[in-house]
Parts: sequence; C-alpha cells; structure tokens
Amino acid sequence: MYLEQLVLEIEHSVLARLESTKPFVVGFSGAQGSGKSTICSNLQNNLVKRGLVTLTLGLDDFYLENSERLALGKEVHPLCSVRGVPGTHDVKYLKATLSALIKADGGSKICWPSFSKASDDRHGQNQFYYHEGHVDVILLEGWCVGARSSFVQSLAENEWEFEHDPRCCWKEWTKNAAIQYESIWQEIDFAVMLFQSSFERVIDARWRQEMDLLKRSGESQFQSRSDVVEFCQHYRSWTRGMCMHFPSLADLVFDCLDGYSYVTRKT
Repeated sequence: MYLEQLVLEIEHSVLARLESTKPFVVGFSGAQGSGKSTICSNLQNNLVKRGLVTLTLGLDDFYLENSERLALGKEVHPLCSVRGVPGTHDVKYLKATLSALIKADGGSKICWPSFSKASDDRHGQNQFYYHEGHVDVILLEGWCVGARSSFVQSLAENEWEFEHDPRCCWKEWTKNAAIQYESIWQEIDFAVMLFQSSFERVIDARWRQEMDLLKRSGESQFQSRSDVVEFCQHYRSWTRGMCMHFPSLADLVFDCLDGYSYVTRKT
C-alpha cells in the first residue's frame, strides 16, 4: 500500500478506539526516513477535518541543546555529545509537555521546543510550538518511541562500538538513560511501528532525508553519505533492538518498502 492508504488504515484504527474521557495518545516509532513525520502530518490533517483537535509531538524536538550534549561528552563519554540515542533528550521537558497536553482544558496555553537538525541545536523561543485549549489526539513520533532499556546489550555489539566504546561506558549510560523514558511510553494508548528490514536501508533513507533538507533550506549537517554512515552508527544497536523487540509490543506494524510504500505485518 502507499502512504495515503497506510494513513487511512491508522486513522480507522484510531477512530475505533477513541475515548471521550481523555486525549488519545498514538505512538509512532520507526527508523530514520521511514516516513513518520509525513504520516503524522497527513493523519493530523485528516483528524482535524473530522473536528478532532490533533497535534504532533516530535521526539527530535526535545533533544538537549548542543551545549548540554557537549558537557555530557566531557563528563561521561565523547559519544554522548552526538544527538540520537536515549540520554540525549530532555526527558523531563517532554514528560511535562505531554502531561500538560493530556490535562489541557479550554484555558490551557502550552509551548514546547523546536529543534534544527541543520544547526544541531534548539531553535530560539520565537520558533517554539504553541497550543491553546484542549486536545483530542496526540501523535508522539520518534525513531525510538517505545524503546526499553532491555532492548540493547551492555556489551559492544559491532566493530564500531568496539572501536569507539571498548569499555562500554557510553553503552551502559544510554541503557540506564532509557529507563527514564519508560514512564512516557506508558501514556501511549496505541502504538504504530514502521519496520525497516536492514540497517543499510536506514542509512539510505537518512541520506535521502539530508538531501531533501538541503534542497528545502539550503542547509545540511552532513557533507557526504559517508558522514551519514558514521552518524547512523550511534543508532545501530538501538535500531536493531527496536526491530527485534518492539513489533511484539506495537498494535500496528508496517514493513517499509521502496518509494514510501508499505505492507501490513501486524494488525
């Protein structure tokens, strides 16, 4: 199926489960370039047309500021300065924002951050997201939404980790950090996973994303595909762990094919 059909399938599943007592939280997980942001944007538009107040929370927007990650790189391990893995997000900010949106009423005014991947830092407050009033549906999307600490081993799992983290200090740090996220995942009422069949596909998709970003904004963090390959190594064990363990926990799972087409694996 193509993206439009996938969105309709998710929409029907959400509408069948909506409750009137509290906002319905839908979690979207999937590796870089799997189509999460586009799917959430289209789904949000569809639900808004049905009269449902719907918004999207992107996990990426809650990355720690560049200066905070650089400090972690000095205090804990150099790899901690690179955004991506559990531990590089402002979990308290995300948890507080999600909680506020779930409790929001007609008089609520809530804002949350916006992150620039091109500059690898948080935007200024004048570019933060802002919402007034109640919420019916919250779409929480991110590549590691739903990740548990148990999904990855403490030991190095590939040559890159053996080279860059031989004592597994960084690996242990990110595993411990992942525990803090789990109370957020408990707020998810319905989980969707976009499954990439290999890590090479993840790299290809992330490189396409970078090219799209360059066309749209004229800015890019990476200058070559090899830069993207190096960057993606930070995600490798977690991506593998998500692919191994999360399909059994998700409510809907779709296999990602070429050209943003999909096939249903689990309903």
